[in-house]
Amino acid sequence: MSTDQRRFLKKSAVKAVLLVSALAVGAFSQVDTAKVPVIANVDANIMISPTNPTPTIYFGANKTVKAGKADTLIIGILGSTSAVSHLPQGQAGGVPAVIKNSAGKASLNLPAASYKNAEVSLYTVNGKRVMSEKVTASSAVNNISRPNIAAGAYILSVKGIDGNYFTARHAHDGGSLNINVAFGHESAVSADQLRKEADGLAAASWTIKAKATAAGYDSVSYEFTPVKGMNPLQNITLKPQSIASGGINCKREGLTAAVDVYLKALEAGDYKLLPLTANAKYIENDHDAKQKYSGGKMTYDKEVPFGDGLWKTPLKPDFHRNLIDETECATFTEIIIADTAKGKNPKQYVMGARLKITGDKISEICLVVTQAGDWGFNAKNYLNYSAKEDWSIVMPASDRRSR
Repeated sequence: MSTDQRRFLKKSAVKAVLLVSALAVGAFSQVDTAKVPVIANVDANIMISPTNPTPTIYFGANKTVKAGKADTLIIGILGSTSAVSHLPQGQAGGVPAVIKNSAGKASLNLPAASYKNAEVSLYTVNGKRVMSEKVTASSAVNNISRPNIAAGAYILSVKGIDGNYFTARHAHDGGSLNINVAFGHESAVSADQLRKEADGLAAASWTIKAKATAAGYDSVSYEFTPVKGMNPLQNITLKPQSIASGGINCKREGLTAAVDVYLKALEAGDYKLLPLTANAKYIENDHDAKQKYSGGKMTYDKEVPFGDGLWKTPLKPDFHRNLIDETECATFTEIIIADTAKGKNPKQYVMGARLKITGDKISEICLVVTQAGDWGFNAKNYLNYSAKEDWSIVMPASDRRSR
């Protein structure tokens, strides 16, 4: 054998060792389940995924949740390993090897004793199992084949006897996938070594991203470190987006923007979505309130803390109509909530909401509310007739009455 041939063989051997080592990084670790309860103020899509994806195993989650209704996302996190893990002798790093070949083929080498009866499964990163089959060391041939698997990243999971378990990330180019499983000898790796590897991987941070299903809300994204089992409730608030014309101000567009933000907050049942001044007031009519006289005028309303009154219930308007007053920097909005959905106790209101604007914030909300039990109340009829009225701007301007 020539010197060049020996050099070539040495280089090839080094490359093979590096390949096996790279593919096997993070293969040891029991995958624990983390339950993350979430709730959002509006209908939203919530995704939980690793902040910095690595070659290690994880199960992310992606789910659409309804406004004000808690739901739970289940993810897979790297947990603790068993005290001693049996591994094939002679492999780089002492770990089970997953070697990907071309044309949709992969080779899996397992320790014969601890994995002599094993279940090999393939999952999407969201946890959906797409293939699974049992393999045994006693079988002459162990091939697992599945046609028409979509291209993408997958998790290859191997579960053996006595709780032995490992996972590895697997990229597939699409089409048929064939996994050839071979069995080899074993050696042991110390528990301390495995624990250090697992602890380093489990500490990786995750990111929670929330995006409203409806337009007009800013998205939310923040880092989160899950733990095994049940995690604290993630209460997510998505705020209305700023208006491109310059936000809230005393122009018609700015006053309309203030009403739009108010209606979104009403629908979410969350006053914290509102841009309020430091001493903003919220007033609801109250039949038990005392009549007050000021400047010869009678008022019949009661100041209520933000968060109380109708804020306790998310309310979705079926119809609204605005009156805009640029001179007073205020608005009046007719709001009809007919709640035509089937139910024994529909939420029905006909309301008038007056907003006062100071600078670029809302300084006062005064709400006149009628509801079931009030004289002549019929929200469905009100919706039917009011929606047909023409309240468009009077044109030409010469036909308008003076202020």
